[in-house]
Amino acid sequence: FFFKQKTAYEIPKRDWSSDVCSSDLFAAHPVTLSETQRTVLASLRERGVAFVSFDDFIGDSTLWQQVAAQLEGFVASESVRRAVETFDLSKAGKAYILRQHPEVPVRLPLADPLLRLAIHQNVIDVVNAYCEMWMRLHYVDSWYTIPLETSRPRVASQNWHRDFEDRRLVKVWLYFSDVTDDCGAMEYIPGSRQGDAAYGHLWRRRFELYPPADAVDTKIPIADRVSCVGPRGTMVFCDTTGLHRGGYATRGARLFSTWTFVSSASTAPSRHRFDDWDEASLPMSPTARFALRTPRTS
Repeated sequence: FFFKQKTAYEIPKRDWSSDVCSSDLFAAHPVTLSETQRTVLASLRERGVAFVSFDDFIGDSTLWQQVAAQLEGFVASESVRRAVETFDLSKAGKAYILRQHPEVPVRLPLADPLLRLAIHQNVIDVVNAYCEMWMRLHYVDSWYTIPLETSRPRVASQNWHRDFEDRRLVKVWLYFSDVTDDCGAMEYIPGSRQGDAAYGHLWRRRFELYPPADAVDTKIPIADRVSCVGPRGTMVFCDTTGLHRGGYATRGARLFSTWTFVSSASTAPSRHRFDDWDEASLPMSPTARFALRTPRTS
């Protein structure tokens, strides 16, 4: 888990869409991970999911307060209040999730605290080390999950599924509310990534990304699942090419920030754009700049 940090970076002028290039960059510019980062990385490698507190992993109280203030304003907004009051249980899809930035692509200034949190060096280094390549930020947002009646059937991603954005994929969540099983905590099945011996062979074809409703219960014991519960301030790292489901909140709302990293070879377009991109003056590392590069900003 130990990588030596080079003091200078030299990014070759190669095809940024090439996975070979991003793997070469990772190999050429290794990093030193802290003990906490190594613990998160070890859990990711072993189980596909890892938990850590914000204070232990990031430890930036100012950044926390800035993002928390954003989310408090979002939850208290008229749009959220109206959406909760008028929510229609018959709506299809993920209407139970309210997004801070519902527009696609999300347009964020580079100074936005949510974006700075998503590309925090501690996060970037663990994601890159797990995937063994420099990864690209695909998605960043904050979600509020509306509690539903317990009688309502699971819909959309409340059912077991695999994410499809890429073969190399890491999602990160940061909880701004206490997340329990009845507040929509994600469930994850360790051993279900491609190549995992236990369940990695199940439902691998693209049309099987959402297995039949009872198939998972039949083939995989409840004891082999992990519930991603945690208090406010919990961070969850997860390889969501493994089987997972979440968002089935029945007693309390769930509030968190989330971001997704994919390889530079992924065909999934970045779901964010910047109006003030100026690479020459960005106060961030080359790995963070790489994470933010998109066809529009290149």
